[in-house]
Amino acid sequence: MLRKFQFGKFSLISLLALTTLLVAGGQLLYQTRLPDDSKIEQWGVLASVQDEEAAQSLLKAAKSGSNLAARALGQTLIRRPDEVSVLEGQRWLQRAAESGDAKANLLLGKLLLKGAPGIPADALAAGPWLEASVKGGQTGGAHYLGLIYRQEFPSQPRSPEKALYWLEMAAKAGIADSQFLLGQMLMTGDGIAPDPDRARIWFEAAAEQDHPEANLQLLMAYTRNELGLKRNAEAEARQLMEAQHSLRHRPPAP
Repeated sequence: MLRKFQFGKFSLISLLALTTLLVAGGQLLYQTRLPDDSKIEQWGVLASVQDEEAAQSLLKAAKSGSNLAARALGQTLIRRPDEVSVLEGQRWLQRAAESGDAKANLLLGKLLLKGAPGIPADALAAGPWLEASVKGGQTGGAHYLGLIYRQEFPSQPRSPEKALYWLEMAAKAGIADSQFLLGQMLMTGDGIAPDPDRARIWFEAAAEQDHPEANLQLLMAYTRNELGLKRNAEAEARQLMEAQHSLRHRPPAP
């Protein structure tokens, strides 16, 4: 009787150990079956041009736990014109963002800031997601935080000082729109004493990236003897050509 009990106990322990090994092996096999990042990125590009097979592949990978696929799928869906797709895209972006994907935080913040079908624009709700994106290395989030603080909201007063802080961070990272806006604030003295020389430096930095408004601002500065620039027919003609050229080559928004 004792031997039978010991044998049964031994069999139970062996069975539990075998089950544990099978579960661990299954998890390892499951992980190895997840597509690699390059494949997910390829699906994201294809899905963005209405490739439904690629979109379904992203959905499968996202459901299997891939944050990169969740972000790519969300980015694809929020670009569609119907409310159902946009709301589903928001959910996938939020899942990726909550898992620490900085780019997903940026995309979600932009979505909430600008609004979309089924999602009213809500700058204050966008703020925390944008801040998280900056902490994760997405300096584009700083640009949009600068935009938020340049505005007035019922529950948040306008703050030129904070707008300057965020815009300068984004401008130093090379974002042309931020460089232009920072130049404007320095030129007019919005939240800071007017500083024409610094303003011109940022306008010139944005203009070098074919920013149309920055080029036009420099052209007006020549004609008005502003920002330390003096009227000069040759310089004005060159600046006009740059402005015309930049209208066809605007740098992308962050």
